[in-house]
Amino acid sequence: MLGVTRMLFGIFTYLPDQQAISRYLPRRDPVLKPLIYEMVLHEFLESDYEGFATLIKEWPGDLYNNTIIVQAVVDHLKKDPQNRTLLRTLAEL
Repeated sequence: MLGVTRMLFGIFTYLPDQQAISRYLPRRDPVLKPLIYEMVLHEFLESDYEGFATLIKEWPGDLYNNTIIVQAVVDHLKKDPQNRTLLRTLAEL
């Protein structure tokens, strides 16, 4: 069962709208590879800062590589240094 679940969510990474099913990603056993959570976070970061901030609050930090996500937020802040949502989210990370 665990293998099938991971395989199905692996297929998910190829879907065009990962945001639509992000709330269904497992947060506990079984967890997926960090890359999957990072891909979803990056998609939100590109298009929906509030949604990104919500996921950071809701998802345990051990689901994804924190360093990678922090760097992505810092890169976005270079373009929009006064964005309160990004600044608040960076503080949480």
